[in-house]
Amino acid sequence: MLISVKDIISKSIELYKENSKLFFQYILALFIPVFVSMLIGAFFGQEAQLNALNGMIGIGLFIMFFLIYVISIWISLGFVRTIALRYEGKPGLEVKEALRWAAPLLWPAIFASILAGLAILGGFILLIIPGIIFSVWFSFVFYAVALDDKRGKDALKFSKYLVKGRWWSVLWRLIGPGIVFGLLFFIADMIFEFLKGILTSNMIDGTLPFIITGIIISLASSIIGLLLTPLSTAAPTILYSELKKTVGQPPVQQ
Repeated sequence: MLISVKDIISKSIELYKENSKLFFQYILALFIPVFVSMLIGAFFGQEAQLNALNGMIGIGLFIMFFLIYVISIWISLGFVRTIALRYEGKPGLEVKEALRWAAPLLWPAIFASILAGLAILGGFILLIIPGIIFSVWFSFVFYAVALDDKRGKDALKFSKYLVKGRWWSVLWRLIGPGIVFGLLFFIADMIFEFLKGILTSNMIDGTLPFIITGIIISLASSIIGLLLTPLSTAAPTILYSELKKTVGQPPVQQ
């Protein structure tokens, strides 16, 4: 029988507690690209500066943000692998070891994610319902690359294969933990936005104190988000592992 939403949430929390020291390594690693992108956004985020951007600067920013995206995907591959190993009771990977392991899978993961994104986008362009269906079918493409070395179309086919016959069950198990963990981040983010409003209420927009305060508040909000990342990453990883164990079984009654 497929794992319940309650068990996915509880096992994600338990996994985080038992491996907090190891998972914090990945949180710190993910913090680097987040911090860099935040600095870039703060520096070029003013409207006057955005209007003044020329072609060369725009290309440079695009390259920097693309590199940040690639680095984040690289770290995430190793993180998913480590979570899956720890869920199976096996030793996890340190960040350096995980990056060496994930290097050959980096571009296949990006390529497979692009294929899935195009398929989902095509579904939404045709009709909204096919787009929603495709979103669930191909929700495990990244995990198929990271955990089973599937490439390109094979990753899409394997993800769809895991979902086939239990679409509604998988959908609920995807959005259930997402709602719970997303609500935690939403509450924290609202608190930081409230504090930002109080601290900047008497400051002049665009001044150095205003910008610095905004960066500090945004940084604190991002840190909270990163602290919740192991939960939001563990939930679909656990579901993926359980789907593989129960593939071919009769669909769960909802």
